[in-house]
Amino acid sequence: GDGINGEIISMEWDNIVCSNDGLQIGTTCMDEFKMTYRPISITTPLMGRELHPYVGLDINGTVTYVPLGIFYVTNAETQDDGYTINITAYDGMQRFMDTFDASAIGVTFPCKAWDLLSAIATYFGVTISYSNDVVFDLLSSDNYFLHTSDNYGLEVPDNLTSNKFSKFSAPVDGTYRDYIGWVAGLVGAFAHMGRNGDLVINFYNDYGFTVDRNVQHMGGAKINYGGSVAYTSIISGTDENPIYPTNYSGNAITYGNPYITQKELDKLCDGLLQGGNITVTPCDVTWRSNPCIDAGDIVTVEDRNGNSLPVYVMERVVRVTGGLAEELHCYGETEIAHTLNKSPLETKLTQVATAPISADRIQAGTLGGDVVYNGTISADNITSGTLRSDIIYSGTVSADNITAGTIGADVIYG
Repeated sequence: GDGINGEIISMEWDNIVCSNDGLQIGTTCMDEFKMTYRPISITTPLMGRELHPYVGLDINGTVTYVPLGIFYVTNAETQDDGYTINITAYDGMQRFMDTFDASAIGVTFPCKAWDLLSAIATYFGVTISYSNDVVFDLLSSDNYFLHTSDNYGLEVPDNLTSNKFSKFSAPVDGTYRDYIGWVAGLVGAFAHMGRNGDLVINFYNDYGFTVDRNVQHMGGAKINYGGSVAYTSIISGTDENPIYPTNYSGNAITYGNPYITQKELDKLCDGLLQGGNITVTPCDVTWRSNPCIDAGDIVTVEDRNGNSLPVYVMERVVRVTGGLAEELHCYGETEIAHTLNKSPLETKLTQVATAPISADRIQAGTLGGDVVYNGTISADNITSGTLRSDIIYSGTVSADNITAGTIGADVIYG
């Protein structure tokens, strides 16, 4: 654009919708763009400049330019006295990092989540769009969410634009970006900036693209974590108040939301998982790249044995250095204990997983755990003490003898 003239040496685009903790919803990840170029002239300051990078594809002699997004320069430096300049820029999600202010965007609580999201978009001058058929199917399904009439917390939507959509009862501390993630997660989606600068509410969708062996670099697809991971539950809430689905089992998608209640979480599980699971194949694939796919797509990857694997593209790093190359990543975890998504919330769940807690004798003391999965809390004898757990899944609280003590659990499943 005006003020930046020179020869591009290299470009790198980090396109991401999910961190390496595994499959997540409610994320608001920010793309990064880096460029090294040899300037001819610099007529205006680079910091804060808006960049519109493109990659040109020669298709049968016709060059088609594919936009990568809209980015804003946050750093520009040189290590050779200006002979080359290194630029780092991020997409428009960085604009939502300010502390949320309801009065600034004209929102009065309680308010519907769709009204809240629209007010944020209007305030920052962006449009809201959906680029995924799966999201449309879920939002339009009669069975996706059942409306509730709770006066506090959230009301679960029939669809995203419905007047019955979730009601935020009162503002809590957070950024505009946090609120965008909380709304997106309610419909089992994530939020990211589109290539034209719009705010996209999206979930993974398969457009039929295949990364076969002949476009992969040497080594092919590296399958991680011992194969596929099936997610059968969703954990939400906050660090202080984690919420687990009534029928908790297996690996969990994590979604931080301070508003969500048990009822809403159970409906979210039913709507997103449809009574089954979402199976991902964690892997790293280095290949020739195609700038037309996006993080958030599902692609088919051919492994070295000729198997076709469905891969959820959570992050892709595209490099342009005279040619195209890409590192494609699908992340996953096999542990039952998951951390809450670091974007939008920097919190973790406190859990005790698959481990017994025991003591031969308790006198005027306490033996307990916040959360126990498939484990046991037990004691041979309790005298004027407490043996308990706040939540137990498929576990046991027991004691051979209790004298003037307490044995119990707030919630027990299984």
